[in-house]
Amino acid sequence: MRTMNLYTNNSLSMARTSMSPAVLAKLANSWSLGIRQAVAQNPATSSDTLIALSRSTHPVIRCAVGKNPFVPLEVLMTLVGDSDRHVRAAAVTYWNGSHDLLQRLASSDDWRVRVGVAGYPFTSPRILAMLARDNKTPVRAAVAENPGTFPITLDMLASDRAYSVRRYVADNESVSFVTLARLATDRNRFVRRAVGRSECTLSETLEALAEDSAKMVRLEVAKNRHSTPNALALLSRDRSSEIREAVARNFRTSPTTLHILAQDKNSKVRAAIVSNACVSPDTLDMLTHDTNSSVRKALKNKTFGLYVYVHS
Repeated sequence: MRTMNLYTNNSLSMARTSMSPAVLAKLANSWSLGIRQAVAQNPATSSDTLIALSRSTHPVIRCAVGKNPFVPLEVLMTLVGDSDRHVRAAAVTYWNGSHDLLQRLASSDDWRVRVGVAGYPFTSPRILAMLARDNKTPVRAAVAENPGTFPITLDMLASDRAYSVRRYVADNESVSFVTLARLATDRNRFVRRAVGRSECTLSETLEALAEDSAKMVRLEVAKNRHSTPNALALLSRDRSSEIREAVARNFRTSPTTLHILAQDKNSKVRAAIVSNACVSPDTLDMLTHDTNSSVRKALKNKTFGLYVYVHS
């Protein structure tokens, strides 16, 4: 085993540092994924070897080929349309954000190439706006997910027929609160859940979602640190104990609501209250009489934490 490890380490070192195309071509057939990856990234690797490695079934190898500064153009064009998004990103990055080249790629007949351009973080907003009208859903979804997409383009995509596109719009940090308010009434619950967890969603929108029919949506509102005390007070009466527990952990929950939750029938909810920094001394005092082991353990840990803090 020690001999094999030594052989592998020596081969890996050669794959990284060798300047001989012949040696690298031989190492490209290694059983070791790490060695083949190193060969793919080595600038001295020949075009023929890079072409062979670009056909690897493992995306890590294809990704490494895409990062090679001397990768052949025909290989790069293939990798830009790869089925794996990490490979596409590596290949598109090679263009170094050149607007003219990205414009050409955005007009490619291969939709996978267009997906690569749409997902590239440095693609210009103008090109992204063009791709937002693409007839392929994966392309529009990549535009909706791209943080560089302008809010006006995201607002247009908020009306997309594919729910996956609308969901990516709701998750995008560049989306406007007006668009989020519109998506809060989306017919698809996964879209509404994305709105509920977004930190860009306005408080009044979160209050409306607190009454959503889907549990997954209400749960995200209960977790959201921008939810209002009123919304959390409403959710504290939810039939789902998971949602009530999330309310108990949320620092935006008022001391009054926490005091009411301290009498919850579910022990996980009562134990969660203890860790909330907004819990009042009166509520903690009431919980000291709780007979549940989880609640008592939470109180013990809180007391010990305060002791360490005071004496440190």
